[in-house]
Amino acid sequence: RIAMKLHTESKKSIFCHLHGDTQQQLLRVLLSSLSSDPEREVRNQIADCLTELSTRTLAECSKQYESVHFMKRLFELYNLSDTQPPSTTTTPTDNNEANESEITNRINALQIFGHLCAWCSSQAMLKQNQASILQLYRVAFAKDANRRVNIAALEAIQLTMKPLKRADIAGFVPLMLDVLSMLEATINTEGQRISAKLQENADYPVSDDDYEHTQCILEILIQIVCDQPAVFDDHPNQQKQSPLMAYCTAFTQLAATIQLPPKVRTLALEFFLSLAENDPSLARRKPVIAQSVIDICTDHLLLSQMDDAKWAALPYEEDEDHNNLFAAGEYGLDRLVSALTAKHSLPPIYRKLGIFHDTQVQRRGDEQYWKNSDWRRRHCAVTVITQISDHMAVDSKEVELATSKCIELMSDSNARIQYAAINAIGQLCNDHCELLMSAKYKDVILKQLLQCLSLRKHIKIQTHACAALINFVCNLESSQIKAPLADLLNAVMTVLQNANTEWSKCSTPDDKKNYKKAQEQSLTAIAGLAEAAGAHFHSYYDVFAPILMSIVKTATSAEMTDIRCRAIDCMARFGEAVGAEKFKQHAGELMNGTVSYFQANAQRIFGDDQDADGDDGGDDAFIQTNISAWPRVVAAIGNDAFLQYLPTVCEILAKVAKLSIISNRNAEIKDDADFDHEAFAEENDDANIAVFMKEDGGMILLDSQKMENKMAALFCIDSLLESYGRNMLPFVRKNQLFEILLSECIQCKYSHEIRSESAKLSTRYISIVIDAMNAGQTQQMCSRQDLQAMSSKLINVFINILNEGAQSKGGQETNVNSMSDSPAIGVIARSLLEVMNLIDPTQDEKYQKSQSVIRTFVDGNRLEFIMNCLFECVLRAQSRIELFSKQVSEQHYDLIAKEEFEEEKESEDDLLFTFALILAEFIKIYGDDFLQILCRNDNWRKFEILLNPQSVHAQIRNPQFLHRTAVYIICDIYEQCTINEVTVGLLNEKFLPQIFNVMSSDEHDCAVQQACFYCLGLMVNKARNAIHAKFIEQILVFCKQCVTKNSEKYTQSGIDVLENENEEDVNLNVNFDVNRQKRREFLGVIDNAMATICKVTKDVDWSKHEKLQNLRNQCLQIWVTHLPLKSDTVEAQMCHQYLFTLIKLKNPIILGGQNLSNIPKILKVFAAIKNTKLSTKQLDSVTSDFAKTLCQQQPLFASQLNNKEKQALGLL
Repeated sequence: RIAMKLHTESKKSIFCHLHGDTQQQLLRVLLSSLSSDPEREVRNQIADCLTELSTRTLAECSKQYESVHFMKRLFELYNLSDTQPPSTTTTPTDNNEANESEITNRINALQIFGHLCAWCSSQAMLKQNQASILQLYRVAFAKDANRRVNIAALEAIQLTMKPLKRADIAGFVPLMLDVLSMLEATINTEGQRISAKLQENADYPVSDDDYEHTQCILEILIQIVCDQPAVFDDHPNQQKQSPLMAYCTAFTQLAATIQLPPKVRTLALEFFLSLAENDPSLARRKPVIAQSVIDICTDHLLLSQMDDAKWAALPYEEDEDHNNLFAAGEYGLDRLVSALTAKHSLPPIYRKLGIFHDTQVQRRGDEQYWKNSDWRRRHCAVTVITQISDHMAVDSKEVELATSKCIELMSDSNARIQYAAINAIGQLCNDHCELLMSAKYKDVILKQLLQCLSLRKHIKIQTHACAALINFVCNLESSQIKAPLADLLNAVMTVLQNANTEWSKCSTPDDKKNYKKAQEQSLTAIAGLAEAAGAHFHSYYDVFAPILMSIVKTATSAEMTDIRCRAIDCMARFGEAVGAEKFKQHAGELMNGTVSYFQANAQRIFGDDQDADGDDGGDDAFIQTNISAWPRVVAAIGNDAFLQYLPTVCEILAKVAKLSIISNRNAEIKDDADFDHEAFAEENDDANIAVFMKEDGGMILLDSQKMENKMAALFCIDSLLESYGRNMLPFVRKNQLFEILLSECIQCKYSHEIRSESAKLSTRYISIVIDAMNAGQTQQMCSRQDLQAMSSKLINVFINILNEGAQSKGGQETNVNSMSDSPAIGVIARSLLEVMNLIDPTQDEKYQKSQSVIRTFVDGNRLEFIMNCLFECVLRAQSRIELFSKQVSEQHYDLIAKEEFEEEKESEDDLLFTFALILAEFIKIYGDDFLQILCRNDNWRKFEILLNPQSVHAQIRNPQFLHRTAVYIICDIYEQCTINEVTVGLLNEKFLPQIFNVMSSDEHDCAVQQACFYCLGLMVNKARNAIHAKFIEQILVFCKQCVTKNSEKYTQSGIDVLENENEEDVNLNVNFDVNRQKRREFLGVIDNAMATICKVTKDVDWSKHEKLQNLRNQCLQIWVTHLPLKSDTVEAQMCHQYLFTLIKLKNPIILGGQNLSNIPKILKVFAAIKNTKLSTKQLDSVTSDFAKTLCQQQPLFASQLNNKEKQALGLL
């Protein structure tokens, strides 16, 4: 096992670094012991070792494996040579008389073969023995006399199927029917054994262990479904009948058989869910899969309920066994809808429950579920609505019908139904807030909840009603809560006071838990009511506040911590509701109490003290509660009144922000080779522990409460910065909060959330520093030198984080699953861009490069490092795009699944665009210096990869994302850099040929084409006559081909201009018109091709290019006949102004010859763009004058215009 450890530098197994003779000797010893060691457990361990060793090292050390006759020894281990025909036809049993040693050997041989086929199928040694291995599988599966060997063969077959392409799977279809037969025989055999035991002992408890082999077969089948779901699809070309229907029938029966143990029944459900999740396209084409899941859940698993007495005795929220059949049914429905989307999974659920606007369907649903005499069926219906609520269409008739039925069951005679109905209403409120807040439902829901708060109800009903009330009232306006406020407050307070009384009387732990939960939920409900009521709560404050402050002061025991936390939160919300005048006395008490907690426990929380269990105080939930109350107190009493607490509060926040999030239990992790990290992670049942697996195979235990405490500190700092603005700077500097953000938070690599939030927070802080400088308060608070120092540290931290995922020195491929590729990277990139824009506002017309802040601390060498880092980031984002594309291409996905992958790719594309914007900022700041660094050999080669990635990475199938990024960078270079010999040389020798290549390879990507045409036009505009004639010709040919190819579609398209610059961003947050987006992308391409024709015609000295004048004239004719531009306002204004210039120059091509045949067309163009962003006020004015003058002289031209066009040109 030591030989399987990874070498620290090469990251390969140490075995690969051993001498060849040593490798051979090691393999011989293992192979010999594998068949001869007397202890079966030792042989099994050796088999595991050989399996892992061979799959890891076969490719590197194939000669050593061949020299020891590795494959032959494995065949011998099975006791069957590769040429020997099968010799046994004994019926498989679980307990035959075969030698146990031989059975173990056969199983171990199958295990090693299976894993080799899964991970090393491309190796020559496996290909040479492929036929023999498959023959061995057939013998072991169909003819071996031992069921364990049959199952081992099935597992080996599953592993062998794993790497196969879809086209190769059809050959396994007949086998699947044989597996089904073996499953049936195994269930019968194990069932007969159990029947015999029940005859001996009627009370024999049937357990999962009694169906061990059945479970093994089911688990292997589920793995086949996960790896190769296509085996259950239709294969018409191979004339193979799908085994799907046979499996659906058999597995539905398995799930429905109550005599079988829960594990077997849930595995039967898992088969269908795995099919839906791993091949949603197949499941959508085969409705029987979804229907099977729905039937299993609603007719069987969700009807599996504990008896009422047991439910009543269990504590609140502890009556949900997440491993039982009922939980499997709940989770199963949720997984089904998530896999297939609501469109394909909800209709059959609606029909099943009668949530359908058809009287007959509703009647059947009521009879079978909603009004069935069996309370379990009513419970099932409500549970299903809870599970699917977030997938139901907003404002749909189905939501209305489901809501009405759930409200009706809130007053059911059965407490279990009441509880489930409350749960459903709470979930519906979260997902369909607007509907439930409407006049149709609001009052009746509040009335039902009020009844559920009655002390006559079970304590769990009261508690759950409080929880639902919390979800409900937070969405109400204060005017909506005014009328029922008194009744609700009194009812909830009665629940609280009763719970307080009964808690002290309880004799059993479960009863105490129930009343404690009632206390917690009622406190939060009171807080929610106060917050929703706002000023209307003013008259109730004097009644409720003293009671809650009493809890805050007296509930000091450990078991009352949650109660006290909620009381503190409740009081802070009270303060927000009633304001400073009413709250000021209690505000002082609350602040003194929360601050004194940290002062009294400073050594335990922030020092080295630990309690008797070895825990420090950093994981105390009270930390989060106290800190979270402070922003509310600020909002309640105002900045001036809170100022007295600010120094102490900032000191505490600094210390909390520095807390480590490593769990106190991390000491349990051992670094020695025998410690099983994966087993520890799987067996961890501590809800407060998050396991972080490191890339080197090790692990770190994180404390989720410590993370919450740290996040609370960050949110509080952010809130205080927002409230106090530049007046916070002295406190930040005194407590070194900015330095803590940099060292303890942004670089907290084990938490994406902490890293992201602190990055955003640091950006806010920089903006406040700049605000203070602009306000002329630099002497007291911050100088330009301070800004430079802070910006330097922050930008360097951001760059270093982006660089964490750089390729290893060994040249291995980027690890796309590394921490550096987490969602936090997008936040870091955007924060870097925002900071750059803040400290060097290049978009400001008054900005001067000589005043750059960034240039003071980023010299040429550092800029080169940053440039290369960003290029690496771009390539890593591309690698993730390729990963998503590979998943699509290698599987059989439908349109919906492909859309999900497209969303992933779009996310990475957004990240690529952010990187392009960052590079653009550096280009604006450094100008020619940036270009000089870029042109260095190594840097240029890396940039060229973006322009032509397939020259280096042949596997790249989506180069358009890199192309787009590279073209954006080139555009920025020509917009910001001096046009000199360097830029002209790059243009003719490098850029133009590469752009032509990009345009040819990505002709169907609108974004790439638009960027390229814009870039070509920009180059012509900047370089003008420095461009070689052959390239001018190519530019015009590309433009001509693009416009003529899309002529009909472009001319028939109407003008599509955004009313404001942010319209696109706004629309993305609502129901964005995808068709319009695609139309605008298309128009953008043609607009820029037209604009490029215009720039070439306008900016090139044609006296030097007489041979190209004919092509120019053709392009100009195409240009004028396709005006106006439709979408790009900047290019449109330039083109339309040039059109008028050519008219004034009396250009014959534009005017249409001596008979002026183009004039009516031109007048229509000017009429179309009048008073739009495609024109300017000055152009509108001169074109109107031109039209009036011309039409007075030649009335025939006016007769070819319609009234709308005449009106636009001022002719009417």
